[in-house]
Amino acid sequence: MVVSYVMLNLFILVILQQFELYYLPENNALKDFGKDLERFKSVWMFYSKEHEGIKVKNDVLEQMFGEMGGKVGMQQDFKMGKNLVIKHIIKMNLEADDEGFVYFNDLLYKAMHRIYGIEHIKNRVLYQEELRAF
Repeated sequence: MVVSYVMLNLFILVILQQFELYYLPENNALKDFGKDLERFKSVWMFYSKEHEGIKVKNDVLEQMFGEMGGKVGMQQDFKMGKNLVIKHIIKMNLEADDEGFVYFNDLLYKAMHRIYGIEHIKNRVLYQEELRAF
């Protein structure tokens, strides 16, 4: 009986801890992701109009990311020079089709992974280290 009570309390503790981590802070990852997704969609629609919102030519990616704001965009890098933006795009390891087009899902995944994949893991590791310190 006591073991069940302890296990239930641990389960509830984990749920509350996750809630505090992702929902309560002002700068939580879910809110940021939603804002970045909306920015990405609006810029995507502008550059993919002639292809019905399905694909963009890979040579417009540097301009596209240069105009995009927020974390997903590269406005600061674009102001410092186009070579820095091109470097970030190359690091994304995007695959274009035979005609040089990049599709929405592929680009969205790589762009969001650039921000939330690596950075989120680093923040998670720091969070775990802070917990161990106390």
